[in-house]
Amino acid sequence: MNPKSPKPIRTGHLSVEILLDRLTGRTADEASAPIEAHLERCARCRKELASVERLHTAMKADRAELPPEWARNQARSLVVPRPREVALPRRLMLTLRFDSWLAPAPARRSHGGTRRLLLGAPGVDVDLEIEAAPDGEGRVLRGQALPQGDEQWNEVSAKLVRPGARSAEARTAPRLAFRFDPLPSGTYRLVLSSGSREYVFPDLHL
Repeated sequence: MNPKSPKPIRTGHLSVEILLDRLTGRTADEASAPIEAHLERCARCRKELASVERLHTAMKADRAELPPEWARNQARSLVVPRPREVALPRRLMLTLRFDSWLAPAPARRSHGGTRRLLLGAPGVDVDLEIEAAPDGEGRVLRGQALPQGDEQWNEVSAKLVRPGARSAEARTAPRLAFRFDPLPSGTYRLVLSSGSREYVFPDLHL
């Protein structure tokens, strides 16, 4: 390797490039004397030379090698991209999946005077029963939330909302069940809440 020509010291100190050339024997003969003289009188450059020497030694000792291209390609092929999780919105609409009133006559008779409904939304089914109050005044609504898949509910609250009337709050029971006291017949909006989510069925006819 041919020695490099001397470079002027423009900042009053030796550059890293000059120091590295000195370490690797690439300094031209005519530049060696001025560099050595500068190092004898400049503590800052001597300290910088020591740092460059440590770095140069560490780089020579590092014998890590990249794996061959075929191995890198095979490793990349084994990485399966993780599917992106889609968060459910805070409010979901419940849809009607079964109504015993709409079933054939034999099925309706099997439920007696009780109307059975099954509502559903992503992550949950809701089983409802509607029947006349014991004294014949109004209707009684019972229900149970049935989480599906990986959904986990610790509790559920339920209310019925009717325009121009006060909202009715359900009595909760174990296993995510709930029950409303007798209510006047009419159309209500059922709202179930669990955690930060609401599940709404807008037209529940009692």
